[in-house]
Amino acid sequence: MRAEEFVAEIERAEQGLYTGGKEELPFTVDTKNMRRIRLLPGGSRFGYYVEGNVIYIVDPKKPREQRERPNDIIVAKLHLERAGGDLAQAIPNLYQVETITVDEQYRRQGLARSLYGIALTILKYTLMAGSIQTAGGRRMWQMLHSIPGVEMFGVVDDYIIDDKIAQTILKRGGRVIHQAPSEFDADETDRVYAFPIRAGRNEILSQIKGLRVYDDMDDNGVSLIAKWTSR
Repeated sequence: MRAEEFVAEIERAEQGLYTGGKEELPFTVDTKNMRRIRLLPGGSRFGYYVEGNVIYIVDPKKPREQRERPNDIIVAKLHLERAGGDLAQAIPNLYQVETITVDEQYRRQGLARSLYGIALTILKYTLMAGSIQTAGGRRMWQMLHSIPGVEMFGVVDDYIIDDKIAQTILKRGGRVIHQAPSEFDADETDRVYAFPIRAGRNEILSQIKGLRVYDDMDDNGVSLIAKWTSR
């Protein structure tokens, strides 16, 4: 498998492309999952449960008048997909972010951050950014970068960078995290590099000149990785 087949690029989503909200939530928790609900750490009134690749946050104290049925208490969710291919072998327990949404009435209460926190610190997932990010998603990854205990770095396929950038990545503390013989040229090796990043004004930036994290095009072969390293 070529490197470009398993590393997702990050495209800036057009404004209004994905707004999320309660229309994207299933609302009702079935009886089986009601028994799985655990309270969020820190004395929060909110709870959470995991079903398949989706993490849900619920509000057991949601006013009755706002429910159609007794168990209509889902207020946020994070949908992940298990990463496959050789990159997943290089980075164990790797999941890519598909979508995240919070009920409009529950926004600005830190629930999106809590969803990522559950994935990173409780489930011990390593997260890969979605292939398209809204402005809010880009701010969220910038916020994750500021949390003590979260290690974040960029990944890039070698097919889109030249030797100069590859050498710069290694000189600036980056590394090769995957390499395999090329399927198209027996004398060549496909590589994926991890490269250092930094916080920008509204989004994560690359520390490597000539290499961008975000692109308005949809074929730039770059993604972000976040991993919990504290115990």
